[in-house]
Amino acid sequence: MDGPVIVSFPGTAQTTRTEVGGKAASLIRMTEAGFPVPSGVVLTTSFFAPWFDAIKASPTWTRLTGATPEAWAPLCDALKARARSLPLTATQHDALGRLRRDLAVPSDAARFAVRSSSPEEDLTSASFAGGYDTRLGVRPDDLEGAVRDCFASSLDVRVLSCKKERGFDVWSPGIAVIVQRQIDSEVAGVAFSLNPLTVHMARCRRGDPRSPRTEGASRRPRVLKDAALHTVAEWVIARAANARPLPPSRLTHL
Repeated sequence: MDGPVIVSFPGTAQTTRTEVGGKAASLIRMTEAGFPVPSGVVLTTSFFAPWFDAIKASPTWTRLTGATPEAWAPLCDALKARARSLPLTATQHDALGRLRRDLAVPSDAARFAVRSSSPEEDLTSASFAGGYDTRLGVRPDDLEGAVRDCFASSLDVRVLSCKKERGFDVWSPGIAVIVQRQIDSEVAGVAFSLNPLTVHMARCRRGDPRSPRTEGASRRPRVLKDAALHTVAEWVIARAANARPLPPSRLTHL
């Protein structure tokens, strides 16, 4: 395998999107900029390379590459089932051991967020939102299973179809996986500086803090206060202009 199979943040060495994926690359950059990002560990694309080699050597993969998109779904389901039972290499086994050490798991009461980080996720031209899997509230003993679920999701028919539609290479899959200590929050959500659909100023929706998506939450959306909107807008403008961004303390009231 080329490159590291595991990296930790903060304190990680220089990494690339190809190694850690789009989501992890953004988290590492935010950590380096001083934002309060929960520490985490990334199992890199090199960690998963042996599993992809095994998948590509299977008869099911051969049938998939020769099939029309209309016939992909059952073949993808079969590959996902196999992906969850592939044996660990010695290097992968050691990396999972280091993952637990780096996360400093204190007890069985700890919970973790296990998230995909494909090199093709979170691009300006494509986000793949909802395509890859995320596992929340993961117990320490269940980390390996959650990592396998995220890996298997890279073979989902939705991901392959989305890649084909957007002109990505369908037959060279790759994925990294992020593991972070999950914050026991009472309220959580997603903040936009601009609504990506209407291009109006951001709204905030309350929802279940255990869910990464808040659509369908019972509470009505709440428009952020003017001061908060200006703070977000100013920060985005500063970043876009390559100027010095506002310090994280200006964003804490969000």
